[in-house]
Amino acid sequence: MHTTSHIKDRTVRSTTTLRAPASSTFGRLPRTLFGAAVAMLATSGLIAQTADVATAAPGPRYQVATIADTNYAIPSGALYVANGGNDANPGSLTRPFATIHKALAVAPTNGTVVVRGGTYRESLGSFKHKVTVQAYPHEQAWVKGSVVATNLTAATGGWTMPFSAMCGTCYPTGGIDPNYPAAGRPEQVFVDDAPVNQVVSKAAMGPNTFFVDRTTNQLWLNDDPTGHTVEVTMLATAFGIGSNAAGTTIKGLGFEHWATVYQGGTNVAAMISAGNVTLDSDTFAWSSSRALGVYGANAVVKNSRFLNNGMNGVNAHKVTGFDFENNEVAFSNYEHWSITPSPYAQIAGVKITASTSSVLRGNIFHDSFSNGLWFDMLSSYQTVVNNQVLHNTGHGVEVEVSGHTIVAGNVVADNGRDGLKLSGANDVEVWNNTVVNNGWAQIGVYEDPRHTTGAATSDTTNVRIGNNIFQTGPSSTKYTFYSLDISKPKHFTTLQMVRVDDHNDFGRTNAAAPKFLFSTQSTLTKSATYLTLAAFHAATGREHASTNTDGVSLNAMFADPTNDNYTLSPGVSDSLSAPATLPGAVAAVMGIGALPTHIGA
Repeated sequence: MHTTSHIKDRTVRSTTTLRAPASSTFGRLPRTLFGAAVAMLATSGLIAQTADVATAAPGPRYQVATIADTNYAIPSGALYVANGGNDANPGSLTRPFATIHKALAVAPTNGTVVVRGGTYRESLGSFKHKVTVQAYPHEQAWVKGSVVATNLTAATGGWTMPFSAMCGTCYPTGGIDPNYPAAGRPEQVFVDDAPVNQVVSKAAMGPNTFFVDRTTNQLWLNDDPTGHTVEVTMLATAFGIGSNAAGTTIKGLGFEHWATVYQGGTNVAAMISAGNVTLDSDTFAWSSSRALGVYGANAVVKNSRFLNNGMNGVNAHKVTGFDFENNEVAFSNYEHWSITPSPYAQIAGVKITASTSSVLRGNIFHDSFSNGLWFDMLSSYQTVVNNQVLHNTGHGVEVEVSGHTIVAGNVVADNGRDGLKLSGANDVEVWNNTVVNNGWAQIGVYEDPRHTTGAATSDTTNVRIGNNIFQTGPSSTKYTFYSLDISKPKHFTTLQMVRVDDHNDFGRTNAAAPKFLFSTQSTLTKSATYLTLAAFHAATGREHASTNTDGVSLNAMFADPTNDNYTLSPGVSDSLSAPATLPGAVAAVMGIGALPTHIGA
C-alpha cells in the first residue's frame, strides 16, 4: 500500500519466486494450468523456474525482466552488431557495427542483422524495408531507452543533474487515480536495475524517490548514488515498423526503459503498422505507458514477455489476424492508472479493439493492476483458448461490445473483479473453462449500457455456456453466476442473453457466502436470486445436467490452488457433471475430440 499520495509506483527489490509447481507441461491440453505453464516456460527458456519477483515498499511487486535463451541459425551474409564495434566497420563477425541503427541502415531487403549480447542505448527508428533482427546464439542483447547518469552532484535536498523532461501534460487528468498522481509522467529512474519512485514535488521526496523539476530542468534523486549505477530514461520509442517493412521479424531481443506518454506520437514503445510482422522470444519491459502497439494485419507475437509496463503490455487496434501465443504478460498498469469505469478506462495486460480474427492461445496473463485480457469496440471472431489469467486486479477476461468469440480451456482465477465478463457480447461460446476465486462474479453476463442495434449490433445474445467449473472462494464477494441488463431501458432477460447453459459445475467454498449462487435478470423489470442450483433449475429449466459443489474447499477440489495449480484433484471429476459434446468449432481450436474427458480446463 502507498504511504503517501505523492508516490509514483516503483518498488524496492526483494527476491521471491513466482508461484509455480516444479513440474508438468505447458501446451494445449485442457488440464494444463498456470503452474504447469511456468514450468514448461522455464524449460524452454522463456522464464526462469524461480523468476525474480520483487515486492513493493511502497507500491506493487514487479518481475525482474530477463530475455529467453535462443539459438537461431545465422544465414550467410548476415550483418553483426556488438558492444565495442564501430559503425565504420563492415559489420562482419570480426569487425561488427557498434549500433543496430547503423546495421539496419545498410542491411538489404530480406537481410539479417545479428546482435551480440550487451546493452545498446538507442532507438532503432523506422524500419525502411523487410529485415530480420535476431540475437546471437545464447546471448542476451538489451536495447534501452535510458542512459547512465554520471553527472549527479550533491546539493541541498539530494543529488541533482540537468534533465530535459518529457511531456508532463500528455495525458487526461480524468484517467489518474488520485493516489498515484505521477502516473502520467513518463520519466523513469533505475538504481542497480531496481525502479525508483517518482514524486510530484521536491517537498515530497524521501527514500527511494526522484523528482523532475520542469521549471529548472533538473532531475533530483533523494538517495546517494555513489557506488551505484543510475539509469534515467531519455528515449520514448524503441522502433517502428511501417508498411515498407512488411514481413519483418525481430527475435530474441529485449527492449526496456522507454519514456512513452499516454497521448501523442510516442504513446507506444514499439509500433507495428505493417502486415505480417513477427516477434518471437522478445522482452518488452518498463515502458512508462504502452509497450507494444499492433496496427498491422496478420502480426504474430509468440514466446515473448511483456513486463512492468506503465499502462498496457499490448494494444491492438483495427487489425485482422492477430496471432498472440505462448506469451507472458505481467505487472501491466505498473503506474496504477485508474481502472474505474470512465471514458478513459482502457487499461489491460492486452487490450484489443475494433479487430477481427484474433487468436490468443497458451498465454499467461498475471499480476497486472488492471484487466488481464480485454476485447472492446466491436471486435469479432476472436479465439481465447488454453490461457492462464491469474491475480489481475480487474476482470480476468472481458469481452465487451464485441461478438463471435470462443473462450475455451482457460484457467481464470484469483482476479479482483469478474473472472469472465461478457457485456454487450453476442455469439459467445464459453466451454471447458475453470473459473475460480475471482473477487466479484465468476461469470458475469450483462447487456451493456451502450446497447446497440442494426448492422453494428453488439447485444448480449446467443451466449452458450457448457462444461465449465465456476467456483467462488474466500476472495469472492458476488454471485457465482451474475447476469443483469444494465441498459436503459432494459432489453433482455438472462434466458434471452444465454441461449444454452448446461453440464457446468457451480459452487461456493462457503455455501453461506456469497449468500446466493445465482442472480439473473428474470424479467425486464425484475432480477431474481437463487440460493441453490436446484432452485435455479426449478425456476428456469436450465442447468439440468449441472452439478453443485457448495462447501467443497479449493484444496479438496484442485491439486494445488495455493500455487495456482487448478488441475482437478484425483477422483473429483467423477462427482462432477459429465461433459457435453463440444461444438465443432470449439473442439477444433482446443485441439481435442468432440467429447472432452471432463469438465473444466
